Amino acid sequence: MFRSLAAAALTATLAAALAFSPVAATPAQAQDNSNQQLARILAGAATVAIIGLAINREKQRERNAAAVPVHDWRRPVPPVYQQPRYRLPRHDKPRYEHHDRHDWRDRDQRTVPASCLRTIYNRHGAQTLFGARCISRSMRHPNRLPQQCAQTLRSDRGWVTGFEPGCLQRYGWRRG
Repeated sequence: MFRSLAAAALTATLAAALAFSPVAATPAQAQDNSNQQLARILAGAATVAIIGLAINREKQRERNAAAVPVHDWRRPVPPVYQQPRYRLPRHDKPRYEHHDRHDWRDRDQRTVPASCLRTIYNRHGAQTLFGARCISRSMRHPNRLPQQCAQTLRSDRGWVTGFEPGCLQRYGWRRG
């Protein structure tokens, strides 16, 4: 807005200076007094000086405006650092510690809970198994047990699925 206003003022001043300055000498003007000619010359010089000062001030304003950073309100303000908020502890953490993915191959990790050992009575006598349902509830990765050791037996209560202890021992599993 200031630039267009300054340009309009300069244009008006320049037009006034050209209107009042002597453009060409005519015979009627030759008879004028020398005082009037001197006054016109001084007025033209003053007009040129005023125009030069206005141009100099405009250039100085542009230099000063470039030196001071002005925030452009169309752009968002950069974010201000905020202290992290306290978060409540989460209750969906895993029950077991995370181990290296090959830790389950260690001999210490290959344990079957002793509380899952069941004695099944059927027509062949008493047989011991690790109950599949108990193992799936109490072990972290029950699918790592060898499926060759899985057995399904018929008892007086129905069909029971489990793992044979001797077979698990041959595959490196132990009772814990």
